[in-house]
Amino acid sequence: MRARRVRRARTAARRFHRRHRRLVGHALLFSLASVTLAFVGCLTRDQPGIRQSTPENSSTKSTVDRTIRVRLMGAQAVPAFNLEIASPCRVRDASTGKQLLSLTKPMAASRVAPARHAVMLGSTKCDSDDLLIEPSRDASLVIDGKTYRGSLRIRRSGDGLTATNLIDVEDYLRGVLRGELPAHFHPQAQRALAVAARTYVLYEKLTAPVGRDYDVLADERSQMYIGVKGEDATAVGAVDDTVGEVCLVRDHGSEKVFSTYYSSSCGGMTQPVLEFRPGDPDVPTLAGNVVCNDCYLAPSFQWNPVRMSKAEITRRVVARYPRLSRLGQITQISVEERSKSGRATKIKLVGSGGTVEILVGEDFRLCVGGHTLKSTRFKIVDEGARVRFVDGRGFGHGVGLCQYGADRQAKLGRSYRQILEYYYPGVIIRSAY
Repeated sequence: MRARRVRRARTAARRFHRRHRRLVGHALLFSLASVTLAFVGCLTRDQPGIRQSTPENSSTKSTVDRTIRVRLMGAQAVPAFNLEIASPCRVRDASTGKQLLSLTKPMAASRVAPARHAVMLGSTKCDSDDLLIEPSRDASLVIDGKTYRGSLRIRRSGDGLTATNLIDVEDYLRGVLRGELPAHFHPQAQRALAVAARTYVLYEKLTAPVGRDYDVLADERSQMYIGVKGEDATAVGAVDDTVGEVCLVRDHGSEKVFSTYYSSSCGGMTQPVLEFRPGDPDVPTLAGNVVCNDCYLAPSFQWNPVRMSKAEITRRVVARYPRLSRLGQITQISVEERSKSGRATKIKLVGSGGTVEILVGEDFRLCVGGHTLKSTRFKIVDEGARVRFVDGRGFGHGVGLCQYGADRQAKLGRSYRQILEYYYPGVIIRSAY
C-alpha cells in the first residue's frame, strides 16, 4: 500500500509540473503575435496544420493540429495486408464521411485487399476506394501483427492499397522513441530525442507537399515508428516530461520550427545540412561542424572495411537512379569533394564509355546501402574489379543531434535542454501546446 501511495504521489507531482510547464510555455510562445509554427523561409498565417484562435486575454495564439498521418508499410501501395480490430468500430468513406459499416464486435484477423472501386475487409466488401476505420477503443488496430493507436485510413491505389495511421503526435512519439533509441540510454538523452523527434514530425507535417496524403513514413526514411510495442516506461516518461516542447529558430523576428535531423553517431563532428541535402533551407542551427567528443563509445564509431564489386555497385546505383544506366558499367569511383568533418560530400562515377556523373555523397551511400556504408566518412581504395571502403566512422548522416553523443553528455550531467543547445547551436526551446 505504501508503494502504491508513493507511485500516486509521483504521478500527481509529474502532472502538476507538466501543467505548470505548459502555462509557462504558453506565456513565452504566444506573447508575440508573430510567433507561429511554420517552416523556415515560408511562414504564412494559413499554413496547413495551423488554426488561429483568439483566447479570452485577446493575445494571438497558434493552435497546432496534432494529428499525424503515418504511412505504414512504405510509401508505395502493397497488394494486401492483415488487419485485426480489437474493439467495435465504424468504417466511413474518408472523402464523404458517409458511414459504410458498423462493427459491434471486434474483427478477427482478416485479409484486406483491393477490389473494383472497393476494399475487401475479409469477406466484407466496402464500396469505397478510401476508407477510414475508427475503433471505439484506443490501441485496437493490429496490422500485420503490430498494434497501433488512433485510426486507420485505407486507400485503393491502382492494384494495391496504402495504409495510413492517424494518431495524436504525443502517442506517435511514444511509438518512435524505442524505434530510434536504446532503452538503456540516459533519461535526459531520451528527453532530448523526444523534443527533436516532435519538432521533426511537426515540421514534416507543415511542409508536406500539397496532395500528399501522409506526413511521415514509419521507417528510417522519416523516423522509426513501431507503435504500441515501443511504449515502455522510459519512452512514455520522456514524452510526457517534455509534452509539447519543440525546437525553434529565430528568423526575421519570428520563431519557427525547422527540420531537427539526428543520427546514431556523428563520428566526431556533425555535418552541415547543405552538404547532406543541398536543397534544404540554410538553417543556422544546422550549420554543422560541431565537435563531438562524446560518441566514441558508439558501436559504429569506427566500422570495418567494406569490399564490393563495381558490378554490384553499378546495379545498386542504377536501381535507385535508372537514368544512370547511361553510364554502362561503372569503372571508377572516387571522392570528388570532402567536407571539413571528413565526409565524402561528392562522389565521382566514371562509366565504361567515359561518361562521368557526380552524386551527392549521401545519395551514393544510400544507393550502396545505408547499413552497408554506415556513413560518408570513409576513404576509397580501388582494387580493379572491386573497391574497398576503409577508415569508416560514424553511423548515419551526422546532421544535428548525435544520439550516442547525447547519451554520454547526459551521463556527464547535462540536461536535455543543454544537449539540444549543444547540437543545435542557437536553438530556442518552447512549449507549442
